[in-house]
Amino acid sequence: MTGQLVEIDALQYSLRSKLDELLESRPALRLALIGHGRSEDELLNLWLSSDYLVDVCTQHPQILLQLLLSGHLYQKQLSEQEFGQVMQELCSAINVPAQEWDKSALRMLRKREYLRILWRERLGISSLEDTCHALTALAEFAIRHCLKILEPLLQARYGEPLALDGSKFELLVIAMGKLGAYELNLSSDIDLIFAFTCDEKTQETTVSEKWKILHPRAKPCPLQHFFVTLGQQLVVMLDQHTGEGIVFRTDMRLRPYGSTGAMAISLDALEEYYLTQGRTWERFALIKARAVTGSPHAQQALYQILNPFIYRGYTDFSTFDALRDIKRKIETQVRKKGIQANLKLGSGGIREIEFCVQVLQLIHGGKQRSLQRRELRAVLKELVNLGLFPEEQAQSLLRAYELLRRTEHAAQALEDKQTHEWPEDALKQTRMALSLGYRSSASLQEELEQNRIYVAKIFAELINSKENEEEGLIDNNKLQSCIDIWQELSEDPGAFLSRCGFLEPGVVLQACHSYRRSKQYLALEETSRERIDTFMPRLFHVLCEDNNLTEKHAGFHRVFNFVQAVQRRSAYLVLLLENSLALQQLIFLSTTSSWVNELLIKYPILLDELLRPLREPVLKVELQQQVQQRMLTAAQEDLDEQLLVLQNFRQEQMLLVAAAELYGTLPLMKVSDYLTWLAETIVSVVIDLAWQQLVKRYGLPFDSQGNLGDREFLVVGYGKLGGLELSYRSDLDLVFIHDGHADAQTSGGSYGTCNSSAFYVQLGQKILSFLNTHTQSGKLYEIDMRLRPSGASGALVTTLTAFQTYQVEQAWTWEHQALVRARAICGSAALREDFEKVRKQILAMPRDLFLLATQVAAMRARMLRVKKKISTINDDNLKLVEGGIIDIEFIVQYLVLREGHSQPQLLQWSDNVRLLDCIAQLKLLPAKTAQLLQQTYLDYRRMRHQLILNTCAVIEDTLLMKKRSEVVELWGLLFSEIPIQELSAGSALLCSTKTTTKR
Repeated sequence: MTGQLVEIDALQYSLRSKLDELLESRPALRLALIGHGRSEDELLNLWLSSDYLVDVCTQHPQILLQLLLSGHLYQKQLSEQEFGQVMQELCSAINVPAQEWDKSALRMLRKREYLRILWRERLGISSLEDTCHALTALAEFAIRHCLKILEPLLQARYGEPLALDGSKFELLVIAMGKLGAYELNLSSDIDLIFAFTCDEKTQETTVSEKWKILHPRAKPCPLQHFFVTLGQQLVVMLDQHTGEGIVFRTDMRLRPYGSTGAMAISLDALEEYYLTQGRTWERFALIKARAVTGSPHAQQALYQILNPFIYRGYTDFSTFDALRDIKRKIETQVRKKGIQANLKLGSGGIREIEFCVQVLQLIHGGKQRSLQRRELRAVLKELVNLGLFPEEQAQSLLRAYELLRRTEHAAQALEDKQTHEWPEDALKQTRMALSLGYRSSASLQEELEQNRIYVAKIFAELINSKENEEEGLIDNNKLQSCIDIWQELSEDPGAFLSRCGFLEPGVVLQACHSYRRSKQYLALEETSRERIDTFMPRLFHVLCEDNNLTEKHAGFHRVFNFVQAVQRRSAYLVLLLENSLALQQLIFLSTTSSWVNELLIKYPILLDELLRPLREPVLKVELQQQVQQRMLTAAQEDLDEQLLVLQNFRQEQMLLVAAAELYGTLPLMKVSDYLTWLAETIVSVVIDLAWQQLVKRYGLPFDSQGNLGDREFLVVGYGKLGGLELSYRSDLDLVFIHDGHADAQTSGGSYGTCNSSAFYVQLGQKILSFLNTHTQSGKLYEIDMRLRPSGASGALVTTLTAFQTYQVEQAWTWEHQALVRARAICGSAALREDFEKVRKQILAMPRDLFLLATQVAAMRARMLRVKKKISTINDDNLKLVEGGIIDIEFIVQYLVLREGHSQPQLLQWSDNVRLLDCIAQLKLLPAKTAQLLQQTYLDYRRMRHQLILNTCAVIEDTLLMKKRSEVVELWGLLFSEIPIQELSAGSALLCSTKTTTKR
């Protein structure tokens, strides 16, 4: 250390001499330094950190003088106008010949800007982020300035690249890597890709008659030749070494087809390349891609090509394999070159920090749009917010990143060399340490080493976490036996599978044998076949090891069906291989429920939900928050995308609820609650979407009181939705009510105005359209509107007054029965309150009891006549069979209509379970009888869920005879006063008498 101090003292003495000599020869410079409040020692310390800056200041003192006089030292970065002014001032001050101005101006600007940026950094008034942004701004300006010079010269030779409509085709300079992410370092090269806009009709540049007069030698050329030439000249102008050095080293190897590819290709060719030949490492490279030239429209066209290639619409664990391969190649390169201490590529270096962030970006970015960003800090922060990366580790990575990048800058500043190495020279090490505020190089090295060890540890855990997770837990002998079975190398595979609990090993083996020889398997790409060949033995192994699975053959066949369904999208298999929990849950859910298995086969994107334990979905408030967050990920002007996001969200939540029911962590009543909350949440979002669209077109409607702006619209749920009893296949029975003004026009929008009442009719139509729109994930819900006033022939949306009038004067008894299970699910609070009053009023009307009983019984008899005698019960006839669900619902509805006028407590609820509690409390039925009905009703609903989820195919009617007979017996007691012959008369009444109200 003593020797290094001696060398530092000697260097400082030498630099002091140079500075004294410079200031003596340039008195104006000394005065500017003092006038700017800067000291000679400050400048000396800056020189101590960089030989390059010593050369800049001593060879071009005008640069130092101009910087001090400009006041730019206190600016984070310069604007493009300021860059232009600085170049003019420098070229004038240095007397650059006119013919060399274009080449020299940018190079002098670079020297001056490096001096400014490094000085700010050494003063501590500039953060690493400020430095990177300032360097990025300089590079962007240089690119655009060069094109401003080059394009007119090229057009003078070849004409203009114009479309037939006169619009101009453009060169898109795509900044990659650190330039794209605003993270450029001091001596970085810039990675670029060139693409250009074009159309199929225009093949070459245009030399119009008017252009020919201005440029008589201009001759048209193919568009690609024009833009390739422009790109080549741009690279030369930036990269060419002159007496003043370079502007920026330029690397074009990341372009399609690498060094052998054309310098510039059309956007169509770019899209074709990434669709057919794009590789995973290119997805890593393109994460930071950003267009620095081109119109907003052209840039948007570019991102529409790149984003789907970079970010997949599913959780893409295949990137782990790609990253491991990239890591192996980097490690080989590091070993061969002996650059283990490399700050960028070495273990625990900058690249590993970037990979930690980027791999999670690629895995989750397709579904989490907030991750589709370029800057490392911003992405890491969002990963923490989404719970995808531990906050403590994220902070540690950021600290390490900051230190490594600042050290990298210090190394590059010494001689303006593109280096990422920790120098071997002890004097350079000390100079770097002092410039970064360390007392010695040893203290800097120690901190670097500690940070790099930690980074390497996080990186290794991240990309090897799934391998380490299972290491030591897998029976390798058994796994090898499973591999042999799939590869058909086992001597007695049937015996092995039988010992592992497979009841039909021969059928399983035949399925594998047939598939491996099928055209669909043999025609797969090699990568897909390899993934299937890796996955299938793992599937066998997990099935063999799980002693809790009683139907392993069913589990195998269902998961094997899933494998075949996704064989061309084999990244899903990588997800399962990378995450043992996901595989275990897939096997359990598929084995237990063919409905869930079919759902996953149809929508494999739902596999993402298996990455965490599926035990219980979120509460209603959290559900509403989640859907709002998800909707923010969709483009606000893209309705199809918004509906797709909503449909995916619905499918995910349905899976969560089904899984919770199958795992036994969610009781039946809670299952129905969650499914009902989900439907209410979805309908509410759809109303918002429809409302926003119509308000843009027509403005805001007026309500019946003449007030503008409030959304006076209500959605009423009937049936299972109204009764909080939704199941997995339930449709939604809806009625729409509004309070729009009958005559007033809306406030006006892009389509003009419309009648306020008509506005709400269109709103209802929009809501139905959105709920019924088919996306690639199906449609949201089947909707039934037949319970609205006058049924299918009635108005789609009605006022509450019209609804009330219809219910009082025209409604059938069965419509009043339906109203028992009606409930406002979303919309105007005022309308909700008014509707509830109307509902209670209708249900509380006094009725002719004999006529009421006759009509209820007649309706039930009519429904029974369409059912034949059955021996097994499925989903449909469990509802309609005598003594089934409908009988219990009709009994409850009959009692509510019979007693509602005198027992207002009955009008409080819309669900059968709480209504039966109320019936028992009011002693309308014996408590024991009400409890029996309630339990039977819940048992029936539970059986329906089992039938829908296919945890059982059918239910033997013998198992239900006692329950059914008890319900039938109660029915007989309630309706015993009605002679059988009256049922036919009652049936006639259904068709002729609409009101049973006592007048």
